Amino acid sequence: MRSFKSFINEESKEDLAQVANKAVAEKKKGKMDPVGKADADINNDGKVDKSDDYLHNRRKAIKKAMKESVEALTESTYHNAEEHMKTIDHIASKHAGTAGHHVNKHGGDLEKVHDAHKSVAALHDAHASIHRSNGNHEAADAHEDAATNHHDWARVSTRAHAKRTHPNNRESHEEYEHGSAMANDESREAFKKHPIK
Repeated sequence: MRSFKSFINEESKEDLAQVANKAVAEKKKGKMDPVGKADADINNDGKVDKSDDYLHNRRKAIKKAMKESVEALTESTYHNAEEHMKTIDHIASKHAGTAGHHVNKHGGDLEKVHDAHKSVAALHDAHASIHRSNGNHEAADAHEDAATNHHDWARVSTRAHAKRTHPNNRESHEEYEHGSAMANDESREAFKKHPIK
């Protein structure tokens, strides 16, 4: 026959184990899985069923749609930037090696190239902000440098600066074309090396 003490100890151990298991189950029920330890019970109701399949498929579809949306936005951004850079290249190069101002004061060239530099700079500023918020400081720095160059060349192409440039200053044409081309090259490299992911 068992002693009373052994009987109490055995009952207490069983009771403690049941209480502990029940507490763990209650604590887990309705709680999120620990990071990196997700399981098939997505809604954490204690069983794997159709609702978990639905949630899994829904999450998968949302993730795919977000990825496609980011890719489309990224492609559109690069396309817009490339169009602006082509405008800069075209206007800057058509005046290189000629007498007169580096950008035609008449015919809208001055405003077009100024706006194109500003637009590319704005795209780089946006990329820099996104990369910085994601903790990618190298990419943010590259985009900020490219934006600064385009902001600088936009200032050079303003009407106020154009009025101070001597009409026969051939160096002005070549310097502007060279500087604009370098700014565009830096932009293309930043967009290629540091896309938004």
